[in-house]
Amino acid sequence: MLIENITKEYVEEVAKSILKNISEYFVIEEEDVYLSASIGIVMAPADGEDEKILFQRVDAALEKAKEKGKGHYHFYCSGLDCEREQRFIIENQLHRAIEKNEFFLYYQPQINIETKKIASMEALIRWENKELGFVSPNQFIPLAERTGFIIKLDEWVVNQVCQQLREWLNKGYEVVPIAVNIFRSITLIEMITRALNKYNVSAHLLAIEVTEGALIHKDISKRVLLQLKEQNLKIHLDDFGTGYSSLSYLKTYPIDTLKIDRSFMEGIHIDERDTNVTAAIIHLAHTLELNIIAEGVEKKEQIQFLKEKNVKLVQGYYYSRPLSKYDMENMYYK
Repeated sequence: MLIENITKEYVEEVAKSILKNISEYFVIEEEDVYLSASIGIVMAPADGEDEKILFQRVDAALEKAKEKGKGHYHFYCSGLDCEREQRFIIENQLHRAIEKNEFFLYYQPQINIETKKIASMEALIRWENKELGFVSPNQFIPLAERTGFIIKLDEWVVNQVCQQLREWLNKGYEVVPIAVNIFRSITLIEMITRALNKYNVSAHLLAIEVTEGALIHKDISKRVLLQLKEQNLKIHLDDFGTGYSSLSYLKTYPIDTLKIDRSFMEGIHIDERDTNVTAAIIHLAHTLELNIIAEGVEKKEQIQFLKEKNVKLVQGYYYSRPLSKYDMENMYYK
């Protein structure tokens, strides 16, 4: 379709109208027929003047529309302009995502490799938007941090986890602790206390994951971590060894559990240095009497290595992918 002398806003309305009309069913020989469409859009001369180039770019825009799922349109954009536009769209949708119930949690089990039973789990936030489809946490978490929306998001996460714990407790399940990656709020203690009290959940069922980067940039203080410990919450140090690691963190901060990053596990028995560094981290954790959780465990060889090093808890696809609450109940609680 070729439309002349129009604005982007007008083209957008035309695209929406086409998609709406096509989505209505047709009756052919007494059979209901449903159609769907995806629309790619280019604007000349902004997106080019050469006919061949414009056709290539409208094809690219069409592919992007298809990636969103059926019934979407997409304007062509390239390079930095496209990245800026995508960030703007994500940021705009992000601030309405909680009220639209677009966020949900998945839970990845942390398994004891000796008993094969679930010992704990990590809550992982997911976002599916009608316009954008599935949005990776790597895309929306940095934006949430930059805009300050992360405070609301952290509060939503801790409330959802406490609500889920209460639901499972009410069903009589043998509930295990859930770890959450929240630490940005200046009212973190109060926020967690409110959630625990609201759902009548014991603090020992909640663990707080802190990244090495958060300690480096002082996003969370020793005082706050000590207060969390006083309330009987567990503190996990995530991604240890991936940043500017300092042994002083382990001495200064009240850490209970050290999580070995997946990047080290991937190199086990492949890269000698990775193997040696991982062994050294494990030895250090044992010396300091810290619990250890190995992340990204996907292979039998990794399990064998961890058994030899007396590491009992693992998290990764070898045992389980992240699960919805329904799958978690079916696989581990029934």
